[in-house]
Amino acid sequence: MPNIRYNQLDSLRGLAAASVVIHHYLLIFPQFYDKTIDNGGSIINILKYTPLHIFFSGTQAVILFFVLSGFVLSLPYINKINSSYSIYLTRRVTRIYIPYIISVVIVLIAVKFYSDGVITDFSSWANGKWSNPIEYKLILEHLFLVGNFANGEYNPIYWSLVHEMRISLFFPILMFVILKYGWKLSIFGSLIISAFGFVGTAILSYKNIETDYLLTLYYALSFVIGALLARYKDILINVFVSKSKTLKILITISSILLYTFPSWVLNFSFIPERLLGPPNTVLASIGAAMFIILALASNTFKKLLLFKPFQFLGNISYSLYLYHCIPLFILLHQFVDTVSIWILLSASCIISIVLATLSYYFVEKPSIKLGKKISTTLKKQTTNKKIAG
Repeated sequence: MPNIRYNQLDSLRGLAAASVVIHHYLLIFPQFYDKTIDNGGSIINILKYTPLHIFFSGTQAVILFFVLSGFVLSLPYINKINSSYSIYLTRRVTRIYIPYIISVVIVLIAVKFYSDGVITDFSSWANGKWSNPIEYKLILEHLFLVGNFANGEYNPIYWSLVHEMRISLFFPILMFVILKYGWKLSIFGSLIISAFGFVGTAILSYKNIETDYLLTLYYALSFVIGALLARYKDILINVFVSKSKTLKILITISSILLYTFPSWVLNFSFIPERLLGPPNTVLASIGAAMFIILALASNTFKKLLLFKPFQFLGNISYSLYLYHCIPLFILLHQFVDTVSIWILLSASCIISIVLATLSYYFVEKPSIKLGKKISTTLKKQTTNKKIAG
């Protein structure tokens, strides 16, 4: 059975990438980044602490990426498309690592030539990037990707790729459990493992041991939810289609509320923000899964997501994710004292889209093609060995 490609899910990924871009553009302002600043009843608080946060929900967008990855990676297993681990890993590494490593080279060049000290009047987040001299040890750590290192020093998005790549390494094991034992044990087991990852990281941090290895276990839950969604998608789609129009609207609203959970809860809750991490990941993953079902089952959402500009955004989404911070920091460091910030943000957006488009056509597509070529060769070699044996 051939693997099916859902173009509307590419668009969904593209919109999530766009929300990450907006998220980082807003984080440069102390009013958005610094939670101790009292913005009163301003429009800033309405954006920060209501479901409107969906338009720049960076953390939740990464959770959506993880759920989508779990969904897409599980389809060959569900459709019984046989592939060895070496073939699977080859395609995964060429898909993620080659575009990543080229972006690392480009960001290092940018840091070397365009970093210019403190960016006056902007957030500590903006000033925390490109603030230290380049370290060769850190460069080497970036090359390996999956290790424990300061992955936000040069580009604040690399942290998610570290977890994406690590989980990809043992994803076939997750699929074995999901296909063999079903959703109950998979969910229960992944919740236990995720909780262990979160609590373990907190304990190590309390003891001043900085490591993010256990956080990978924490985020694996989102991959499991995506994989389970793929396995039971036909049932879930039929359930959604059978509901009344009113109930479909309520489901849509619920998905937004779950996805943006920390934003509107923080506005009226006395719960410390650090404790909202686990429920945020669980509920955001469920909200993201509901978005995927809406994209697959709702004709309205499907037509919207198949809109050509959204399709284009989906095509360049990975490269846009990789590159959007580079022009942002270059322009801030070089021109913030002489050019309006709104002009700089507009220029950064345009440059990011251009860079992402070039990367998609000249890096991503050739990388995918290379992965397919190598995996085809590996498959032929495996087949020949079987025949010879």
